[in-house]
Amino acid sequence: MINPEIEKLIREIYDCVADPSGWEKVLQQIVTQTHAATALMEGQMSCPQPRKIAAWNADPSYRDIYYKFFHARNPFVPIRKALGAETVFNGNVITGTESYRASAFYNEFARPQAWNAFISVSLSGPGNSDVLALICNQDTDFTQTGAAQLLGVLAPHLRRAYDLGGLLSKAQQTTAILGEAVAAAGFGTILLSEKCRIIYANPVAEVMLREQKGLAFIRGELVAEATPLTSQLAAMVKACVDPHASVHSLRTVIKLARRDEGPPILAYVLPVQGQAAMMLTDHDRPVATLFLVDPQRDLSVRLQNFANLYALNPTEIAVLSEILGSQALTIVAAKLGMSPATLRMHLGRIMAKTGTSNRLELLRRFFETISCAAP
Repeated sequence: MINPEIEKLIREIYDCVADPSGWEKVLQQIVTQTHAATALMEGQMSCPQPRKIAAWNADPSYRDIYYKFFHARNPFVPIRKALGAETVFNGNVITGTESYRASAFYNEFARPQAWNAFISVSLSGPGNSDVLALICNQDTDFTQTGAAQLLGVLAPHLRRAYDLGGLLSKAQQTTAILGEAVAAAGFGTILLSEKCRIIYANPVAEVMLREQKGLAFIRGELVAEATPLTSQLAAMVKACVDPHASVHSLRTVIKLARRDEGPPILAYVLPVQGQAAMMLTDHDRPVATLFLVDPQRDLSVRLQNFANLYALNPTEIAVLSEILGSQALTIVAAKLGMSPATLRMHLGRIMAKTGTSNRLELLRRFFETISCAAP
């Protein structure tokens, strides 16, 4: 059976998923049970500098010096990057060498703090050096305190809690960056994986899904209420990943019939660009953004804000408004009372002002711009 104190510590480790401030208490308890002097928890991922997660009994001034200077000279980092997740590593293989005793890391950083030995557990796989490390002073011998055995028991729980906390943090960052902005833009926004799984939906999109305005959420996947449109949606999402897919590059919109009276919802499918794809888990990375525009909602304020930003004149605003309505250029020209050649001239000027080269890029520029600035 597991020691009741260790069982309690494991529960507190998982509590840190929802409340990362609890890691400091966890480190304190590990230090107490192993008679260590200091405990550090760092995530370095692929960054050149470590990211401090928590620490117990660590001198802040030395930590600042470490980040600025000694991290690049830390002899433990290369070894950590070669270790698998949950591996317990005893630093004696380094601290017992003459080269370590002669190093600047030891003489200018470890020795002044009376750090004598190190033992750590890897929180991630090879290539990263995310770690929970214990340091003892000259009065403590880790081989006599059971530190390796304790870390071995805690290792799988530390890694799982660390991974879950990272995923939760990424999800919260995504919501913080995307949520308020796209909600304020007045249209629905959904991030989709390659298999049409919903990764993120703003409040406007959630309402549309609940009210079943042409779309439905079935077993985690987004589908259209009309089966042929589901196949078309899947093909358009695939085209965001595979440029050779059999979908025309300008065919980016689906008209979704709603159950109530009114014009169809316009669903624009555009490839994901920017930070959103980098912030989420590699297992379900967003590849497409679905913008849902209800023609019954007044987008005139957003159009005017976009026009002000790119110095569009009234005629160009009218052209852009009709293009957002998913009309063919010949229909737009007839509706605005101009020839197709004149329409193409105005469209060319809009693209020149917005720095775009085709209608796909223009649509993306419009949606991304008004998603990042509430009116």
